[in-house]
Amino acid sequence: MARDTRLIAVLGYMAELGSISDEEHERLGDLAARLRVDRLIAVGEQARLIAVAGVREGVEPENVAAYDDVAGALADVRAHAREGDVVLCKGSRVAGLETLAEWTPERDARGEPTIISCSALRKAYRDVLRRGGEGTFFVHVT
Repeated sequence: MARDTRLIAVLGYMAELGSISDEEHERLGDLAARLRVDRLIAVGEQARLIAVAGVREGVEPENVAAYDDVAGALADVRAHAREGDVVLCKGSRVAGLETLAEWTPERDARGEPTIISCSALRKAYRDVLRRGGEGTFFVHVT
């Protein structure tokens, strides 16, 4: 990414982790710090460990937020994202991050990238995410 490009990570609860959930959510916060994420947003009560670990590992506390719901996260992204920023979203479907797809047409209109990471194998879910606009792409990783 270019130096003036900031990375905003919106990370939700990953329900599929089962018994290793707490450990892996903390590892995600650690990774966000190592990657020098500019703004870290955790969505959902179970995802708060991401925010806690991010701060512990070096993300400045003023650049970390945790919300119980997607509405709070969306308001945060709208308030903090600026032209040229990349917004990365990742979480299980139960986290409800597909709501952020409602915001991507605004960014598309300004030529700003939004990356929504998902393991959406079901066409119905991909179609929900596609509502985001022409700038929504899917990459199959094997």
